[in-house]
Amino acid sequence: AINASLGPSAGARFIRVLAARLALAAGPSMIARLGGDEFVVVPEAPTGGTAAEELAHRLQAVLSRRVPIDGEMVTRSVSIGVAVGVPGRHSTSDLMRRADQAMLTAKKAGGNEVTVYSDAIAAESEFRNDIELHLQNVIETGALFLRFLPEIDMRTGKVLATEALVRWQHPQRGLLSPDHFLAVAEETGQVIPITRWLLRETTRRAAEWAAQGMPLRMNVNVSARHFSAETLVRDVRVALRESGLPPDQLVLELTE
Repeated sequence: AINASLGPSAGARFIRVLAARLALAAGPSMIARLGGDEFVVVPEAPTGGTAAEELAHRLQAVLSRRVPIDGEMVTRSVSIGVAVGVPGRHSTSDLMRRADQAMLTAKKAGGNEVTVYSDAIAAESEFRNDIELHLQNVIETGALFLRFLPEIDMRTGKVLATEALVRWQHPQRGLLSPDHFLAVAEETGQVIPITRWLLRETTRRAAEWAAQGMPLRMNVNVSARHFSAETLVRDVRVALRESGLPPDQLVLELTE
């Protein structure tokens, strides 16, 4: 954001200020810039969990202060992941991986957080990696299927419409609802091919019901990620053309 608004030289100066502040605030530590705006701090003296977390909060307070750059007062939120290892049991790569996972958890919590690595974070990371791996061919394996929630007129009992709900039969984890995998699908871009599949299947099913004398509006959830890809209109047109479903029988709902 700083590079875009003030130019890359301003961004570089901002990074140098952060590095100088780290050097002053971290005490006896090894400090390195990993790249971009990421730094790693390794205290020279053995540090327990509480001391490491206190250090992280101190660094966060220092790094969150405003920086004067080209007449502008610039500030950014700081997310920090903390990992504490036992000599002989945890390698450098173990600590780096754990600290990175904790930092990502801090960012997902809204940013400007300090998060200490825990077993819960490890389990969440393992789950996410597994979901991401199997999402790559979830359509080809036929593991996705649909459930339909009817919309009923309570006065007459007539079914007016139906909402399509996607489910995933995971090979190891069993039946998964969208809240278990759609966030990962959005992050990885897999939500777009999943939505294309969803549009094809729902319009085909609605057209079949209409041909059987049950013309129901089909409500389908779509992701904002699909809008940014600029293919949504084309994908809807293709699904309607292939299925023969009248356009006024398809309703698109934007997910939260």
